Amino acid sequence: MVDFNKIQALRPLTTDFKSIFLPLFSASKALRPPKSSAAVVHQIGQLALNIYCPPVKIPQYENLLCQEMARKRADYDTHQPVKSFWFLGHPFKQLSPEAITELCFRFSNHFPHNSDLNTVRGIAVTAADLDKATLALLAGLKFNCVQMHIDALVASKDRSLNKVSAGLGVLADYGQVKLNCKIRFSDQSHPGFLMRLLDLVEDANCQQVELVCVPPHHPTAVSEKAMYREQFVAINKHYGDRNWLICGNNTCYAPEHENNELHKQRRLQLTPWGYYGQSIQTQLGVGVGALSSLGNSYELNTSTTEHYLHSISDEQALSTTQYQLKSDNSGLMKLMQDLLCYHQIKENVGAWTAMLKPIIEHGWLQPVDGTLQLTEQGTIYLTSICKFLFSQTNNEGYNHTNG
Repeated sequence: MVDFNKIQALRPLTTDFKSIFLPLFSASKALRPPKSSAAVVHQIGQLALNIYCPPVKIPQYENLLCQEMARKRADYDTHQPVKSFWFLGHPFKQLSPEAITELCFRFSNHFPHNSDLNTVRGIAVTAADLDKATLALLAGLKFNCVQMHIDALVASKDRSLNKVSAGLGVLADYGQVKLNCKIRFSDQSHPGFLMRLLDLVEDANCQQVELVCVPPHHPTAVSEKAMYREQFVAINKHYGDRNWLICGNNTCYAPEHENNELHKQRRLQLTPWGYYGQSIQTQLGVGVGALSSLGNSYELNTSTTEHYLHSISDEQALSTTQYQLKSDNSGLMKLMQDLLCYHQIKENVGAWTAMLKPIIEHGWLQPVDGTLQLTEQGTIYLTSICKFLFSQTNNEGYNHTNG
């Protein structure tokens, strides 16, 4: 009999690409030369561009980004239509308005943007970043999506929401923007506060909410484990009652979000950047700690600021980590993708059928009309299910912090 208490994933409880999928990849160190020697990789799919902005100020960071882009663009087909263009991390800590403007124009020259109205130009912000000058910048550069980062790590039931409310109020004057929210919470976040916060962002016409559970640094007590479960039950019930689409157990989409249609067409996939349509085949990232993808492989830039600065400014090779999906894990990845994106898999999945039996007996999966669907508890402990499936096919440990 399987002891699910031993495989129950308590850290991290929320589902994301790093904790679920990176253990399926092999990792190796590599050096990206200052000038490409490889042939251009031609793709017919769409392209996503991501600029990574660390929180600590780096002098002339915009120039380094442009130099790195000049290196990388030789490896990519510049005729691929750009579906998504994001400033990630802490752009308003790292870059001036003038630098953001310059980067938008330079990157548009390198990779012409798709004229499709669904093409995203987005930027990460905090409530403190938002004022009339910021709105004027966003409007002038035609940003149409904002991801607001909200820190709810320590929050009593009655903690004030005035700062978040003020930021949302500023955004309300910018009608063309779609609002996403990324909320970090912990066992010190009262479920009552979280529900008030979710109501507030929903009233502001938020289209997407991602909740990130930050585990404690000390061993988790029984009472804290119960708090995590209470939070997740409340969050999933909150959005389930409102007919929002829930992917994984922590990413929720309003009924009008385009991912609902992709979900119906079964064309969603979890990527390191969230849930995207399968038409996006290439993610190109630049900056410190930037991640890029091409097919089933990934390349991670060094996260050491000094090394990045030296490599780019002195035209030296850039240290990277290459991730390649192990061939014998491709079937497992497809199975996990279906569980995360659709909360169901086919009832008969070949060799996996016998492996799934303990999960069904434990009450985390149930047969429904020729499929196996996640139950409420199965959704909450989705990371545990993936950990169990991995353990059945791999001798090595399931390392959530891989990479």
